Amino acid sequence: MPVMPNTFRFILLFTKKFLYLFPMQNIELKARYGDFDRARQCVQQEGGRKIGTMHQRDVYFYVPRGRLKLRIIDGAEGQLIFYHREDQVGPRRSDFDIAPCDNPAQLERVLGVALGVRLTVVKQRELHLIDNVRVHLDEVEGLGRFLEFEAVLDAQRDTAAEQRKLQRYLELFGIAETDLVPVSYADLLGA
Repeated sequence: MPVMPNTFRFILLFTKKFLYLFPMQNIELKARYGDFDRARQCVQQEGGRKIGTMHQRDVYFYVPRGRLKLRIIDGAEGQLIFYHREDQVGPRRSDFDIAPCDNPAQLERVLGVALGVRLTVVKQRELHLIDNVRVHLDEVEGLGRFLEFEAVLDAQRDTAAEQRKLQRYLELFGIAETDLVPVSYADLLGA
């Protein structure tokens, strides 16, 4: 995938019949992680803060490329999220777009009929923020506890520097290489 100049921070995804301009990017990393108290201490040590706790239900739909999910937050707020990323262990780039929606139940029904529901992921998420890095402490039904980092990219942030930052967080938070997860929660549940 060719990357346009850093001042734009857009990614073009090319296939034979498909061109999409992703307006947002992050570098993310996911790991099995049980010690949420340690994670909270690390966030504070890095000058971060807790944003809140929410119940999320992510409904994944069948699509020919990338991933499409409807996230329903605390039973009311909705976000339709389309994203593309490689499944690999360690920090990886994710290109995504988010559309807020006022009526997620209706949208879920329509997309379910049109595309088919692949599966649903239910989780309790505790969200923290360290500068541009979202730290998710997730309790996922049927899977257990996970920690996820998402370093949000913009025109001022260098991808390689953000990858190094997440590598440093691996050490700080005490995450073993064997605990890294290369795929989404939906992929883990569907395996």
